[in-house]
Amino acid sequence: IPSNATVFIFCAKFIERKRPLDVVKAFVELAKSNKAARLIMIGDGPLKQSLLVTANELGVNEQVLFPGLVQYGDLPKWYTASDVLVFGSEHEPYGLPVNEAMLCGIPVIVSDRIGARLDLVEQDKTGWIYSVGDINALAACMQEAIDKKQSLQQMGIAAKAKMASWSSQTNVQA
Repeated sequence: IPSNATVFIFCAKFIERKRPLDVVKAFVELAKSNKAARLIMIGDGPLKQSLLVTANELGVNEQVLFPGLVQYGDLPKWYTASDVLVFGSEHEPYGLPVNEAMLCGIPVIVSDRIGARLDLVEQDKTGWIYSVGDINALAACMQEAIDKKQSLQQMGIAAKAKMASWSSQTNVQA
């Protein structure tokens, strides 16, 4: 991965409900103009072969990495080596990867169907929210992350601070 790359990470099962193909397709849009951008797709599942074929057919197979399943204890290494989590599920009551990424100090891009967005994601402060299934909107959020690369670190600090003040008890009180 080039040192000047903006690195996006997806971490979930490769199943329809998690919408990993949306992430790859959105990445294609910005990868055309930003050859240093990278996408790490952590996971496995029935859509893996389709994801590999799509990345190859759309010409981004050199920019999309598929490390497979990662041990839970090793996830922080992957998150901290990335700049932004992308999590686009069409239905997610909460979304643990959002907590994990923010605890590791990276901002998030989430669909409007991720439950954690209500508690944790502050638009343009700890991340971005887009309408599920809108690949153009997702690509626009990813492009904004690239355009604002200098502020991603500050957003990551805000994300980590948000997690420091968040708890189940705080959530219940709210």
